[in-house]
This record gives sequence, C-alpha cells and structure tokens, in this order.
Amino acid sequence: DGLHQLERLQALGQGNGGTVFKVRHKQTLALYALKVMYCDRGTPPNPQELNILWQTNSPYIMKCYQVFTEPSGEVSILMEYMDNGSLESYVKSHGRLSEDLFGTISRQVLKGFVYMHSKNIVHRDIKPSNLLINRKKETKIADFGISKII
Repeated sequence: DGLHQLERLQALGQGNGGTVFKVRHKQTLALYALKVMYCDRGTPPNPQELNILWQTNSPYIMKCYQVFTEPSGEVSILMEYMDNGSLESYVKSHGRLSEDLFGTISRQVLKGFVYMHSKNIVHRDIKPSNLLINRKKETKIADFGISKII
C-alpha cells in the first residue's frame, strides 16, 4: 500500500507546517486523515511529532497508521479520521456544549493528559482546534507538531 492507494477528497485544515486532507482508500473505501508536510530531505519540521505518534497507543490520542516519505521531500502521515472535526468547529456549528457532552469530552481529554504524562509527553498546544471528535463523541488529542518528550 502506498500514497497512490489514497484518493484526496478535501482539505480539512492547515497547521504546524502541514495541510490535512480527508482521504479514502481506493480499495477498502476506508476514510483517513492525511497530514502532508513539505520538509527538507524528508525530515519533518519537528521529527518529535512522528516519534510521539508512533509511540502512543491510547484511545484518547490520534492513531497514526503509516508514514510516507516522497523523493520531493514531502512527508505524509496517515491517521484516523474524526468525522465531527475539531472541538472548535463543532462548537461553531452546534453552539454551546450540553453539560453531559462537556463532561464526556473533559473526561476523555483528561485521560489523554494522564496517558501523555505517563509517557513524559508535553503537548504544548492544547486548544479546541487540536481536540478532534467523531460521531460517537469520542475525543482525541491531535497535532503534536510542537510537542516534546521530556
């Protein structure tokens, strides 16, 4: 499997040196998010982001499935797709969160923090646009572009 197996459907946003696309696998039709970064000689602006994504295994952190490095210097990270987008965009389109939903999201984010703390990871950019939600109201911490392992 390679990048040629993925069809770009739409740009989802930009952040920390890359553009994120919604993509579909041409054979399985599974949906993913693909973060594309242009880098010098295949080295991402912050290689720590890849290290963190590969090392984490938590239901509260974005899953990374594969990394592609192109001869042009482009590095692409294939990640799970969160169909409700960011918490920021969710609130803009749905209005204030109910108390129940706020509690659900808060618990999941705090569990993500506990997990990151256990792995000595400092995110350094937690904000509503870096918290992603799916239709099941599962919330995941994303965008480790300026994170550090301490």
